[in-house]
Amino acid sequence: MSEHGPGVTWLADRVGCTPDELLADPRRLVAALADADVAMRGLATRLDSADDDVRATAEAEADRLRRAFVDAPDPGERFRATVLGALRDATDRVRKASEERSPEGG
Repeated sequence: MSEHGPGVTWLADRVGCTPDELLADPRRLVAALADADVAMRGLATRLDSADDDVRATAEAEADRLRRAFVDAPDPGERFRATVLGALRDATDRVRKASEERSPEGG
């Protein structure tokens, strides 16, 4: 499974599948997006509620969502870690190949 950003992961969790399954099924993806749109409009309505309890519950839900997106790893950082890992692996392979060719082992 490849890594996906927090939005795709959140959508997949909402419909009960993996991000790869969601992205592989255009109908499921569109349905998930439509459902999320309805849910977010509902959340926005509840955030403007005159009822303090409804508004407080909506604010807590909005804070959970905000943290899920803000605290998610940055895609650029994930890419950087992947590139660095590949460079380390390539460096190790070159060193090992060099050691195998060298009569002194180094």
